[in-house]
Amino acid sequence: MRKHLEEVDSGIVKTILFRSWNIVAGGVTLLLIPIFLSKEIAGYYFTFNSVVLLQVFFELGLSSVIVVKSAALFSNQMKSGAIEADNFYVNKIRILVKALALYYLGIALLFLVVSVPVGYYIFSSRVSQVVWLTPLLALLFFTAINLFLSFLLSLEEGAGNVDKVAHLRLIQSIIGHAGFWVTIILGGQLYATLCIPIASIVFTLRFLLRTDSVLRKYNINYSALKQLRGGGFSWKNDIFSLQWKIALSWASGYFIFQLYTPFIFKYYGAEVAGQVGYSLSIFNAILTLSQGFVAASTPRYISYIANADFPSFNRAFNSHAILSVFANGFLVVLFISGFSLFIGELPSISGRLLDLSCLLAIGASTFSQSMILAMATYMRAFGDEPMLIPSVVGALITPVIIWVGNHAGLAGIFWLSAAWTTVVGVSWTYLLFIKHKRCPHLFS
Repeated sequence: MRKHLEEVDSGIVKTILFRSWNIVAGGVTLLLIPIFLSKEIAGYYFTFNSVVLLQVFFELGLSSVIVVKSAALFSNQMKSGAIEADNFYVNKIRILVKALALYYLGIALLFLVVSVPVGYYIFSSRVSQVVWLTPLLALLFFTAINLFLSFLLSLEEGAGNVDKVAHLRLIQSIIGHAGFWVTIILGGQLYATLCIPIASIVFTLRFLLRTDSVLRKYNINYSALKQLRGGGFSWKNDIFSLQWKIALSWASGYFIFQLYTPFIFKYYGAEVAGQVGYSLSIFNAILTLSQGFVAASTPRYISYIANADFPSFNRAFNSHAILSVFANGFLVVLFISGFSLFIGELPSISGRLLDLSCLLAIGASTFSQSMILAMATYMRAFGDEPMLIPSVVGALITPVIIWVGNHAGLAGIFWLSAAWTTVVGVSWTYLLFIKHKRCPHLFS
């Protein structure tokens, strides 16, 4: 038991290190881009990221469902204490792996079929000397491979190897980002985008082929899976019943956060898309940093709810939420003030950002998002997903916001988005939040 707790604690520590490293790595990347990438190439870089993230429409949060589903199977198998081929739970695990392998192969291929023409449509609309087609095709190809391999890492987490997977992801990120930085410094331009997915593939394959991996331990290989017969697995009952809410939330998130850059690239050009991508990246970093107070306390919130200690839960959340929102507001004001007083005087940097009006609009939206995310964390601690309908509505309204706001230019797009987030988003979330806070017994 003690060893198990130590492993869990180690997994949490490494997960926190991974997230902290990604924040630092993102900051270093934002510093290097203005130095080593032209405004036009930076526009391609940020739009590449939006095209790559189309994979969320194919994966749709299935990885988190796999962790839950496989954890139950691995737990039952360990209780039985046998790994023989005819063991009931070992057979169930192999059936699950076979179904997932076929599914993920299908969505990886489908991702390529969809993302390649979408990317070509967006980037070919602009006449440019930038070499973009080869790095884009290579990036989408390597992304598809990582998409296929991702379910195997979810299985590893379900088998209790959270610590090892967290360590793997940390190493992948360190090597991948280091490769990215070296490549852009040496003039590799958009080819630098290949470093992170290639590092992920190499280290994932190395990880999966280790002697104590799930594939090796349960003798899961092509020959064994090919011989499997029989059912015992239902997508409808085993997967979709858990996945559909997550799928809608993930798909909605793409429209809400990633639709702006491809639209602006196509209709405003690469340089403006680069300014949008760079500006949004800074405010996303601010949002991520400020949410740490609440996000890191989620396990404690769940513990309070499990013990029906709602007064302690509310006291802890109130103090964390206040700190989170205050930190967000402080960082937003600090950045915009710095832009007005200092950065605006440095053309090499200010030219990579949007104008002050757009930054104010994005800052207002970021501050509102910090309140929404804090309240959403409170409600999700009850094991509920109350933000599903607001997320779907937000996703449906985002193209309308872009189309209507575009009549007033870029500033119109971002101010209309800020108005929606502040007036509708915050109000709607608060009404859901206050129901949970006033009647917590109804949701626990």
